[in-house]
Amino acid sequence: MEAIKDRKFPDYMGCAQNQEILAQLDTQKGEKIVFSCVVIKINRWGMKQERTLLLTNQNLYNIKKDQVQRRISVDSIKAVTKSTKQDNTQFIVHVKNEYDYQFESDFRKEIFDAFKWVYFIKNQQNLPVYGVPDKLKDYATSKKDITNGMEVNPKEEFRLHKEDIYTEPTKQGGRINSSFGS
Repeated sequence: MEAIKDRKFPDYMGCAQNQEILAQLDTQKGEKIVFSCVVIKINRWGMKQERTLLLTNQNLYNIKKDQVQRRISVDSIKAVTKSTKQDNTQFIVHVKNEYDYQFESDFRKEIFDAFKWVYFIKNQQNLPVYGVPDKLKDYATSKKDITNGMEVNPKEEFRLHKEDIYTEPTKQGGRINSSFGS
């Protein structure tokens, strides 16, 4: 079985060789590219915009033509939600105390695998994954919601526990035991 710390994911967009993108990362603090691919970002008006989604061991980036549009710390990601409708590849990245991102991608499975891995390595917990049958937009926190002091979250009944793929450490006698080491 593959060691959890040694997972490899595709860099479909070649970000690891793009000097303009690399210059915008915090490599001095050990930031490393984990995964990249093309996505369609769906803005608040429902317009679709092609972007590069870049995931590092520390941040999620929305990149437009080699320029970072938004950087979200992995620590700020609280969950992801996907549509459960057949042939629908849309998903939401839920962000703590900020507006969410809605994307569409044929690489959704690979994106989720990479998200789950980075989230687990950082937090020693499984990334909560939700599946909703109806309009995804109804489950996203907008900029207006944040301005009004609200956050939209899917109901717990939509949580897909089968997506929890990593064994979380257990607390025994006040200590955390993990089979993955430090």
